[in-house]
Amino acid sequence: IIDENIDDNHPDGNRGIEPLPNLEFKFVTANTLIGLEKGNTLGKDMTFDFGETSELQNQLQKIRSAYLQATPTDKQKLKTDFEKLQTQIYKNELKAGGQNKRAQQLAAWKPFSNESSTWFDPDWMFGVEKFDVVIGNPPYVDSETMVLRDSAFRNYLKENYDFADGNWDLFIVFIEKGLNLTKDNGLFSYIVPNKLISAKYGNAARKKINQLDVIELRDYSRINVFVTADVYPITFMIKNSKNNIASNFSIMKDLTEVLELNTVKLSDYKEDTLWDKYFFETNTLNLLLRLNGFNKINSLGSTITGAATVNEAYLVKEILVDNQYLKDSFKLINTGTIDQFKSLYSIKNTQYIKGQYQYPRVKFKDIEEMNNTRFTQSKSPKIIIAGMSSIIEAYFDIKGEYLAGKSTTIIIDDFRKLQFLTGILNSSLISFYVNKVYNSLKMSGGYLNIGTEVIKSIPLPYDLNLSIFDNELYNLIDCEVESLFLENKKSLDIKVYKLYELSYDEVLVVDKDFELSEQEYDNYSIK
Repeated sequence: IIDENIDDNHPDGNRGIEPLPNLEFKFVTANTLIGLEKGNTLGKDMTFDFGETSELQNQLQKIRSAYLQATPTDKQKLKTDFEKLQTQIYKNELKAGGQNKRAQQLAAWKPFSNESSTWFDPDWMFGVEKFDVVIGNPPYVDSETMVLRDSAFRNYLKENYDFADGNWDLFIVFIEKGLNLTKDNGLFSYIVPNKLISAKYGNAARKKINQLDVIELRDYSRINVFVTADVYPITFMIKNSKNNIASNFSIMKDLTEVLELNTVKLSDYKEDTLWDKYFFETNTLNLLLRLNGFNKINSLGSTITGAATVNEAYLVKEILVDNQYLKDSFKLINTGTIDQFKSLYSIKNTQYIKGQYQYPRVKFKDIEEMNNTRFTQSKSPKIIIAGMSSIIEAYFDIKGEYLAGKSTTIIIDDFRKLQFLTGILNSSLISFYVNKVYNSLKMSGGYLNIGTEVIKSIPLPYDLNLSIFDNELYNLIDCEVESLFLENKKSLDIKVYKLYELSYDEVLVVDKDFELSEQEYDNYSIK
């Protein structure tokens, strides 16, 4: 707060330390996200802006300096002088044609009370542009709550912050503000929800942070840090510099003890904006990093898309009927009636927008009239992937019988590629990969929201042997004999491990109960 020259031998008996100063110009309560409006330009070159007007700046600086050690009598005079200065500024703004909002902001700030300011400006309030240390615990307000409570404020933030992209939560713009307020070589530290690690809307923040020196990221998500808040927190410590130091990714056992520590060179992750993988034990991390280096499914050129927009989902609801014998119609399949390799249509009831159906169907002509593209997609052979699951659940609709419901993802390509991808997606290795890489996005029960971005990011083996799973797929798709299903699923998993060239030790990272011995696995051939 204030520097002191300590003298252990000072005669006043207090080591030469002055009494605690007046702190009105050291503590400010404010809405940090809203800045001071810019001043209007007068003539060609001069801008009426407090920070650029030397006379007003000097007056405020004198008040700040004098106020720190002022007596009660002097404090009252300085307070009066400050308020006169505010009034003069307000008048000057209006006289110069300044914006009323800026003038009102300047006149409304009350540093001598506990009243919170509706705006924040470090130059005006502290006489500095940036800080040596920025530290904080931003409010945890999700996007839905913001839209309901204060959509105008949310729109303001979207217009003024680059990180406000997609379906963002409030803490993400506080990160941008904190970075902007930190001096070169200054330290920046927050405690935030672990959504920062891999949420799509955190991508811009992660890209920016990856350019700086991350001293440490700590994962406290396994600990009940906040008893009253349903949040899984992480902390970060960043130095606003680019010295390419190694970063520590720490998994916390409790509030003080580190359970697992991974030290990673910036060069190894600066292009990687999915951080979850760095918070697992070393063997898991190494396997994930190796898989991450493979080409992704998106590189195949397949059509990977959401099966329906929100609007389309409600239109389907209007034309959906529960009729087993409806002619010229698609069966509706949705998350909940999709299993690995299997359709559970009619075996389980289908839940769809507050309705329950045993034989949900939609007529061809109704879908064609609603959206011809969706009609063509539904008629095509395709993979349909459940949108909410703890593992990847992908069903190969070989004949184009199904209309994929809301929240599902579909893949359309030629028949051989779809066969191959059905085996890859439903493998134990890929479910392992997705669960680790998107770990921080899990909801209660370990469920993940598996959408197009997740599917596009899945690694592909180098060997695209499109016929390799033919025997297993024949016995897996819609198989009702459990023993036959398990036998062929094990065979498929082994082939997948071999395709990705996993060592025996790497297989044990994925499946600690793997049944083959090391020799049996090494001798296993898929050719």
